[in-house]
Amino acid sequence: MEYPLLDLLELHVPGPEKSWVRAYGRKLNNLFEELLSVSGLSRGELAKLLGVSKTAVQSWTRDGEAIPLKALALLAGRKLEARRAVVESIETLRFGRTGKLVKAVNRLTPELAQIAGAHAADGSLTAVGGGGLLTAEWEIGDSYKENVDAVHEAIIKLFGPIADKPRRRGKMWRLRTRAQVLPRYLVKIFGFPIGEKEHTVSMPKVLKEPRLLLSPATPDVLKELQLAFAKELFAFDGYVTLSGGVVQIGLYSVSSKLLHDVREVLASFKIRARLYGERLIIARREDVLKMYNLGFFRGVKRQKLQTLLFSEHPREYYPAQS
Repeated sequence: MEYPLLDLLELHVPGPEKSWVRAYGRKLNNLFEELLSVSGLSRGELAKLLGVSKTAVQSWTRDGEAIPLKALALLAGRKLEARRAVVESIETLRFGRTGKLVKAVNRLTPELAQIAGAHAADGSLTAVGGGGLLTAEWEIGDSYKENVDAVHEAIIKLFGPIADKPRRRGKMWRLRTRAQVLPRYLVKIFGFPIGEKEHTVSMPKVLKEPRLLLSPATPDVLKELQLAFAKELFAFDGYVTLSGGVVQIGLYSVSSKLLHDVREVLASFKIRARLYGERLIIARREDVLKMYNLGFFRGVKRQKLQTLLFSEHPREYYPAQS
């Protein structure tokens, strides 16, 4: 299955030249030269528009040289085919002159939606030193190690080893990174804010509106991506309980928009969920079974769900955490 193409040219953030995102790709330099020719701009004119030297622009035509996303975005304009060709040619990215080279994730995959779901639940973006997105740091925490480990594995699979290993602080397991790539994706692709988001967070528009993507996303693909997002929300902020002999799954959030979004995702799988204030409750056994079969929860919480669902005489209990 081919997942939709993301507009990586949106990762550029206004700032000094030393902070620009630079792209590498085996076909990218030839494509840059073609776009420059089609634009009608001379190398000197492009250099003036970007505020760089003509020598710098000349170097971007040589194979293996990094090209700033700002330059590629300027030449591609809003032309869909041009932007698509550029993004498909980008293989790696460097954030700033001295940043580490990271893999360019140019498609909206379930793993990327998973990271977005985890961030929506318990992630935080902090601007260090007042530098805004240019200096943002990302962190996530949970009392269940398996959840933090799963996000860490998804990050490594997509971008490489850009995050520190999860560490325990008190009762919480925490994962953090200073690498710019993750904050850029979370803010520029998924639309999350830097700072407080608890009351305003919702499912990112890019997971709901195909027009924001550079290639088509079928309804089935969007449904799969939305499910990956929702599953991670439940993994971090969801719970399993036994109420009056009935097994229930719940999700807590102070964002009513997020709860409504998740209810719509569940409804697309014919799962009925009801809103009760700051909680979304799934109580019909057939719906709870559907969620179990779809792979909701992992580790301790999934063990509890399985035990309550399939025990002959279920009773509430609290399994030990790792």
